[in-house]
Amino acid sequence: MKTCRICSQLFTVDDEDRQFYEKLKVPEPTDCPSCRDRARLAFRNERYYYPRSCDHCKKGIISIYDPEHVKNVYCHTCFWSDQWDPRTYGQDFDEKRPFFQQYHELLQKAPKLAMMSDNGTGSENCEYTYDIAYGKNSYLVIGSWHFQDCYYGFQINYDKDCIDNYFVNESELMYNSLFCEKCYNCQDCMQCEGSNDCIFGFDLKGCRDCLLSAGLRHKQYYIGNRPYSKEEYFKKKAALQLDSWKKREQHRQKFEEFLKKIPRRYANLPSCEDCTGDNIAHSKNSKECYAHRNLHNCKWMTNGYGAKDCYECYSTSTPELCYNCITPDNSYNVIFSVFCWKSQFMAYSDNCHSSHDLFGCVGMKRAEYAILNKAYSKEKYEKLVPKVIENMENYQEWGQFFSPAVTPFAYNESAAYEWYPLDGNKAKELGYRWQPNLPGSFGKETISWEKVSDSINDIQETSTLGKGKEIFHCIACGRNFKILQKEFRFYKKGAIPLPRHCIDCRYYARKKRANPRQLWERGCEKCSAKVMTTYAPNRPETIYCQKCYETIQS
Repeated sequence: MKTCRICSQLFTVDDEDRQFYEKLKVPEPTDCPSCRDRARLAFRNERYYYPRSCDHCKKGIISIYDPEHVKNVYCHTCFWSDQWDPRTYGQDFDEKRPFFQQYHELLQKAPKLAMMSDNGTGSENCEYTYDIAYGKNSYLVIGSWHFQDCYYGFQINYDKDCIDNYFVNESELMYNSLFCEKCYNCQDCMQCEGSNDCIFGFDLKGCRDCLLSAGLRHKQYYIGNRPYSKEEYFKKKAALQLDSWKKREQHRQKFEEFLKKIPRRYANLPSCEDCTGDNIAHSKNSKECYAHRNLHNCKWMTNGYGAKDCYECYSTSTPELCYNCITPDNSYNVIFSVFCWKSQFMAYSDNCHSSHDLFGCVGMKRAEYAILNKAYSKEKYEKLVPKVIENMENYQEWGQFFSPAVTPFAYNESAAYEWYPLDGNKAKELGYRWQPNLPGSFGKETISWEKVSDSINDIQETSTLGKGKEIFHCIACGRNFKILQKEFRFYKKGAIPLPRHCIDCRYYARKKRANPRQLWERGCEKCSAKVMTTYAPNRPETIYCQKCYETIQS
């Protein structure tokens, strides 16, 4: 057992972990998995965007970087162009100073990409999206690829015409759903697969036209897990008045109470072998992973699609032998880095692409053998890197992710705050910056909810509401938000009442429906077999192992 140097919690490093660290020639971690995760997430700003000017071409852009705190930010066109050379920002390594301090100086002055996406190249009309690729006509989508006409999605891949979803793959016309795959025209569903036209569903497989139901297999015309004739089903569905916001909220609460009485599978691990975690699929020998697919020999991987022999990477696709990184997509042997794509043998770098053998670099493209953006011959590079590592060891930096002082984001601006909430004083005590005024408007609504019909069926597309011209206030936090014209048409087509909450409150409500990224040992309540589950021991749900759960599936 080891004691975390930050929070003093005990954590383990097993023999398999040691083999992985030895393969990468990195030291064993001194921080617990949660503190390591928080350090990484402090380098992602997923939800707060700022209008500013490109510091190269001066055109107006949208960026994740607050112009009051971060300088030298480039638009996509300028960043990816050959009009500037990142090597001009190169600096000599100083053996007498901490490496993180020198890297921070480089990060502050080197150009940064305004928004991590391929908008304008692989993606089209996706200006307000973050960490995406191959999208089209979408808005406020995060950590996703291959999607079209989608709004407010997180980890939605190969999707079309979807709004307000979390980790939904290969689906169409989905609304407010989580961890679903190959579904069509479903609303308020979770852990469903191959199902169509379902509303308020949990763990439905191959179902059609099911409402307020859970654990069904290949069923049609069910409400509350009870079968009906086709005529009875549609008559009762109409009586539920799901087009009404008040009625739908009542059904949502009743469904939550209904689910507490339904036995749950200990974890959602379809087509997995020797895996632990939750909501991972088609994976093998991967432990404590969450919201991922196609993992092989991995640990502590979160949010992504494909990885092999990787530890502790967040929101990524097909990396191999990568460790403690943010989004090392299609990369090999990249460690302690942020957004380095299609690269090999890199360490402690940010936004470097199609490169190899870089250490402590920022914004490099198609580069090789550079330290702090200064290019070297292969021989000099290989001779200097051990000296840099020795310096980092002396300052207790080697093997740690970047220190809090390095991140360009305030703590409450970053994804770290979402997963590991701290107040401003505690964040500052740990070395993070705090932003007292995050983006968002209040008190600028143009219409009150009292003047908006409860039913979407009563609102016409020709009205100011239908044309997306009104500004609303969130009934939970008071923040202003709009319902765009295309968004309204989606609600109208699906008979979905207009949301009364802002996009952030809706996102956090979806996320709250998912279990925490933490495992507890529990016994199956039917056969007493031991399982590792994300259902805490004090939760009211009945938990079954996979074998026992299969015996009760309808």
